[in-house]
Amino acid sequence: MSVLIVHVIFVQIFFCFGALFEVLLAMLLLSYLQRSWHWLLAFSAIPMFIDLLSFALVPESAFYLVASNEIDKATEVLKRVARVNGRVLPKGRLVSKAGKKRIQTTGKGVDFSCPHENSDASNSDEKDEPVMGESAALIKSQTEEPSSDNRGQFVDLFSTRLRKVTTSLLWVIWFGSALGYYGVVFLTTSMLTIITQERTNNSDVIPCIASAPSTRANSTCVHLTMSDYIQMLWTTTADFPGVILTVLIIERIGRKKTMILEFVLAACCFFLMYICPIHRVVLMLFVFGARGALAGAFQAVMVYTPEVYPTNIRALGTGVCNAVSRAGAMVTPFIAQVLLRINLRGGEGTYAAACIVCAVCAFLLPVETRGRELEESVAKHRSIPDDDNDDADADVDDDDT
Repeated sequence: MSVLIVHVIFVQIFFCFGALFEVLLAMLLLSYLQRSWHWLLAFSAIPMFIDLLSFALVPESAFYLVASNEIDKATEVLKRVARVNGRVLPKGRLVSKAGKKRIQTTGKGVDFSCPHENSDASNSDEKDEPVMGESAALIKSQTEEPSSDNRGQFVDLFSTRLRKVTTSLLWVIWFGSALGYYGVVFLTTSMLTIITQERTNNSDVIPCIASAPSTRANSTCVHLTMSDYIQMLWTTTADFPGVILTVLIIERIGRKKTMILEFVLAACCFFLMYICPIHRVVLMLFVFGARGALAGAFQAVMVYTPEVYPTNIRALGTGVCNAVSRAGAMVTPFIAQVLLRINLRGGEGTYAAACIVCAVCAFLLPVETRGRELEESVAKHRSIPDDDNDDADADVDDDDT
């Protein structure tokens, strides 16, 4: 399993614990202590302030510093990383010249001066050496695609036909992933309030309520009960099996097929919510399945995106995709909190359709990144390789066609 996958899964596990903590906090403040939502927001902001303070302890990316021609700072970062990990940097010197960054091994210790400052060393036998694994690989890869700005530009995301297709499809997938995942979070509370309004004789069997929207559209705020919070708590744990499923299959069947499988599974869960009458527990099981599948699919696309972009635009491509996903997160409350109360089936169907669109886009992605080196992503391609052939050779640039 690659370091990237381990990192993404590790981050998601903490995200899951954070979501569980928020539900427990809401249960304590809103249900048990009968406090207002202002208290919930205040306590929820405390971890954010801790995050702001912790940023001072996070080192800057060595590759970014080298791309910005800040060699001394990059050197200090690499030394710090080596010291923390109990390693010693290989003998060599970090060189920045004419937009090219590379590691040169001189056998004379670590010397991070420019080539003209040490001509004897620059004329010696040079050999590319990895420094702290991936950090050096990222720097080394810049020798293959020198440009006036090694940090990459937004237009580079669309510089070739393959990148245009990949970037466009990824934007749709990221948008739909955030729309669906955060939608099922909002949908849980919305459905619990609708159930509370529509249930009769304290029965746990929910009638067909999609045809009576008028009473819910203008209804007042309905407070969740302790039982509702408990159900929210165990639906939140769906993130864990979703992540575990992704870990088990992403290296076996590939990134694309993992996304397709989990998006289709989520869509099926949304469609199964159409069943009525339906028992409350069965409905929450479908919500559990949809959330778990979307959590897993989100992790798969988080792994795929940085693998598919070349080094100099990897951070840019992933960051822009993340920004697009925030747009999906902003749109989803209007579906889960507004449309769902007007037309329950319409809201559920919207999320199911979004999952299907994401599955189709994942199928159409031109590159499967499983087993590929990061620097061997879609920097240069002429044709779209076969997904089932991980060794497909397509190294001719679009501009040459």
